[in-house]
Amino acid sequence: AYASTFRELLILRALLGLSEACYIPAALALITDFHRGPTRSLATGVHMTGLVFGSTIGGLGGWLAENHGWNFAYTVIGLPNLAFSLILVIFLREGPREAPVTTTLAAKPQVSFRAAVLSLCRTKAFYYVISCWCVQGAVGWMIIGWMPTHMREQFNLGQGAAGFSALGYVYVTQMLGLLVGGAWSDRWSLTNERARTWLPAVGFLVAAPAFWMTGYSHIIGFTILSLVMWGLAEGFLGANMMPIICLAIDPRYRATALGVLNCFTACFGGLSIYLVGALRDAQVGIGLILAFAGGGVLLCGLLLLVVDRVLLRTGKVKIVPAPR
Repeated sequence: AYASTFRELLILRALLGLSEACYIPAALALITDFHRGPTRSLATGVHMTGLVFGSTIGGLGGWLAENHGWNFAYTVIGLPNLAFSLILVIFLREGPREAPVTTTLAAKPQVSFRAAVLSLCRTKAFYYVISCWCVQGAVGWMIIGWMPTHMREQFNLGQGAAGFSALGYVYVTQMLGLLVGGAWSDRWSLTNERARTWLPAVGFLVAAPAFWMTGYSHIIGFTILSLVMWGLAEGFLGANMMPIICLAIDPRYRATALGVLNCFTACFGGLSIYLVGALRDAQVGIGLILAFAGGGVLLCGLLLLVVDRVLLRTGKVKIVPAPR
């Protein structure tokens, strides 16, 4: 709010990004320390709905900036966060830890970045998880960046209406998917731990055809259907990604694993927005671009099924009888 030059603003924005990067992996790892078994996915999903809802109302900052100046907008946004951080310092505590899979209960677990990287590199399932997350990020960022433009050009919508329609359907159904998918996965996992991978996989496999119908049809209903199905699939995955990491990764390195996933997602998401722009400059039709997106959605579902098979072969998941 008090930056006076572009360079200062750019540096502070970069620091803001670093602070967000510190938050997400630690927060989800902390949640999974407290919530195990039949509450893990729902707890993760509830937390993620807050992030999605924050993105949904992000336009409020633009309204504040337009009416009161951008300095005022940053001040209004920053002060509540500062107050909330003080509350967390006072009341937030570490959760109970699970025993690392590579140490005994009597041994004190050692954690280092080098050991974390080596552990992740030796975990076969993690390669498929990170591939799925990268493809999901590429498709998701492409939708956020380019779907409003597609709807404005394809259906002659105003810029505001196109942006609201493209992102509103995704964010609303994503929040629904986070809550429903979290509760559904937790309940299903009581009889089958593979529910953590199966549910988002099915969501992506069902969503893929909707993108193909959108790309080769001028009916706005198909576009809305693709956005709704994508939002639900993203919600199913968001609620279950950290529980999937918990199944595959040493408990000591869960936050590191999620941090690596987010890093690759940001890189692939940015590249996808650039690539779509390059394709449009090369006069590639939006139908073909959406067909590529549908292929990416399908690939997400297939990669999750591969993750499930790897976890099953390594004994990380098993079918358990339902409690009476």
